Amino acid sequence: MTGQADNPENRMTWSRNARDWALIRSPLRPCAEDLAILRELSAPAWDKSGERCVGLILGVTPEFAALPWPPSTTLLAVDRSRQMIDAVWPGNDRILAAVAQGLWQHLPVASGSVDLAVGDGCLTALASAREYRRFFEQLALALAPQGRIVMRSFVRLEPQESMADVFEAVERGAIGNMSTLKWRLAMAAQTSVDDGASLRQVHRAFCERWPDRDALASRVGWARAAIDTIDAYENTPGTYAFPTLQEIERSARGLFSIDAVRHGSYELAERCPTLLLRPVS
Repeated sequence: MTGQADNPENRMTWSRNARDWALIRSPLRPCAEDLAILRELSAPAWDKSGERCVGLILGVTPEFAALPWPPSTTLLAVDRSRQMIDAVWPGNDRILAAVAQGLWQHLPVASGSVDLAVGDGCLTALASAREYRRFFEQLALALAPQGRIVMRSFVRLEPQESMADVFEAVERGAIGNMSTLKWRLAMAAQTSVDDGASLRQVHRAFCERWPDRDALASRVGWARAAIDTIDAYENTPGTYAFPTLQEIERSARGLFSIDAVRHGSYELAERCPTLLLRPVS
């Protein structure tokens, strides 16, 4: 996942994420299945008989920048984190593509100009559910009347699993990689969508449960460098938020309708749906 660290306290985390980006795996980064779903749901915005397509990437997800955007596309990526921009933004030399450091709540685009906005984990990167409405209001201003948002989201399932549930899953070999473990721990740590999940708490719980990381690496077969990416959460007061689908729908109500919910088949895909949102007429 790459996105906007809207909460200033998350900046340290995104600096570490930028450094560790090559070690991040699915579900924290979109895989081939996610990209195929995004392309399918985005197709109507791209198929404009050669007309100009204005695309917006919320964050600097390199997999999204590398999509086969139509040759007539003008593409802009917006991310708050300079470290993420410098570390992972690949550009796209086949189209007119640019990146800007900025806030999603104040997008540097003309009103009604965007045909397609895409994002990965956007809501989780915001400070809390209180920011969601502002996020959707800004996108409602930016999108053209027939525009659409295609956005992979990280959602909380109910009933919510506990930290103990996650620990037990690791011990019985039911978690396949460190990226999945981090996300399940963070979701288990969340007390409410408004308060989010304390990243410091996630780091502390991990270190208390597995003080010997070499032993953990040997037992589960993960690279020690991948395990050490948990340290992006160390000593940061930042939070991530994991809404339910119902909470996303409420935040977008009156502005967008959720017209499609699609999942892949990879580990944790049931918590990583790609949503198609279209403006309410």
